[in-house]
Amino acid sequence: MRLSLVVVSFLAVLSLASQADASPCTALNGLKLENSLVRSAEDVPAHENLTLAGRPYADLPAFCRVSVTTGVDRHSNILVELWLPQREEWNSKLLGTGNGGFAGTISFGALAGGLRRGYAVTNTDTGTFPASSASWAAGTGHPEMLKDWGYRSTHEMTVLAQALTKRYYGQAPTLSYFSGCSTGGHQALMEAQLYPNDYDAILVGAPANNRTRLHMAFLQTGLDVHATPRSWISPENLAAVHEAVLKACVGKFGGAPGDRFLADPTQCNFKPRDMVCKLGQKDISVCLDSDQVTALEKIYGGFTNSRTHEIFYPGWPLGSEPQLGGLFGTRDQTVRGFVGSLVPWAMGAAFDVTKFDFDHDMARVDAELGPVMTSSARAPIARKAMGITICSRRWTPGGAPAMRRAPSLPPNSMPPAPSPPPARYAPILNAPSIMAETRRMSAAFPAMPRRGRNFRGPHRPICISRLGLGLRHDPGFHSRPHAHPPGRRCGHRPARDA
Repeated sequence: MRLSLVVVSFLAVLSLASQADASPCTALNGLKLENSLVRSAEDVPAHENLTLAGRPYADLPAFCRVSVTTGVDRHSNILVELWLPQREEWNSKLLGTGNGGFAGTISFGALAGGLRRGYAVTNTDTGTFPASSASWAAGTGHPEMLKDWGYRSTHEMTVLAQALTKRYYGQAPTLSYFSGCSTGGHQALMEAQLYPNDYDAILVGAPANNRTRLHMAFLQTGLDVHATPRSWISPENLAAVHEAVLKACVGKFGGAPGDRFLADPTQCNFKPRDMVCKLGQKDISVCLDSDQVTALEKIYGGFTNSRTHEIFYPGWPLGSEPQLGGLFGTRDQTVRGFVGSLVPWAMGAAFDVTKFDFDHDMARVDAELGPVMTSSARAPIARKAMGITICSRRWTPGGAPAMRRAPSLPPNSMPPAPSPPPARYAPILNAPSIMAETRRMSAAFPAMPRRGRNFRGPHRPICISRLGLGLRHDPGFHSRPHAHPPGRRCGHRPARDA
């Protein structure tokens, strides 16, 4: 009995000593919150040599790295990472960041970018492990996983990060922002429309909007270029088409003669049929077969319902040719990567996507998947917040075209009122890049009313057109094609002064 008392006393002393040695960071280890458990919390010294997802990080400031698992269902398993800078380096704000493709992994680059700028920054794998960024079969037959990827994981990440940030610093973030591109843009739109109270401001980059129809357009593109044995367009042919498009229209409609992009593709009068190979032409890499012309006309013209012939998704814009090759597959491979990946989630793993019916099958995909991955298909919660949502898109997928200079917004001013079409571009910013535009706009964020204090209403949508430097309310945003190419990564670089 005496020995037992000695052992218990010794363990109690060790426990007290351990608690005394714990830092505010490591004290979070094992913390249980609703539906969540802190799996690890560790202090990372400044300039520590880290290798995360195969990428080295050696220039980071000291921070607290927190890894948490959460889920709202027993079949839901969402991984969240929260990086917390030291108190004296924290800018008192939280930055939620988006992911790419079908996630399945944490986007450490997004976390590092936010941390360097003083944010408490968070990211989620969207609950889809073991998905890769551009290919995913794991979701087939797992409806809870689809819900997590479609809309739940980002909200759960946000609620969790806000609670842990408050616990670590002893105060809640003064402002919460979200930034995401491609799938991250999809996450951003779902947050803005379903959970408007989560963030004070949201930056939406090249969002994968109207998700089911977007992937149907991906699939139709792949099928169009394999409609006949001569329809497939090689990288050499596609490069020749791109050069012909630039030659026909670059420098017009507000563009400069030296541009490598189109200022307004909708005004370009290029026709693929002008490139049909002439009789006896030797170099067929710079001309097109008639079947290739037919495929391109369909791709540019818009994707249609096979029965009604109504357009269900806009065609890819002229000038986007360098990125379209990712949807074309190879000559002998009809569907490549994630071109048809949404189909098995609704139609079953054994379904042959090359037999997809763009009428009845598309209606089934919309009905089964739309409610979990298309924001307009879900009823939003009560909108008690007044926030600002900045949407950025490019006519040309990929690349970072140079920006023209234009008068800048006065400090702390708000964006102008909506401009009705056809005033597509309102050149009111002075910026060499999209993030410079964001920095100028961010000056307005602190002046905005805090959540639930003076205003009651949804996030105010503002869209920045990557080409033409347009910043305006854009009621037709969801009718624009998704402008982020397959296989390309988005940068998450929040403004330093936001």
